[in-house]
Amino acid sequence: MGRKGRDKPNFCKSIYFICVGKASFSVSLLSSLRLFRLSQNAL
Repeated sequence: MGRKGRDKPNFCKSIYFICVGKASFSVSLLSSLRLFRLSQNAL
């Protein structure tokens, strides 16, 4: 019983970190795409 209570916060924390990682990755991807388009327009 006590072990389950201890495991749950770690599980939530891992989900949170996964979500944050995906969000930061998508943001960096979008910014790189935007820079790529700007450079193409300059050419």
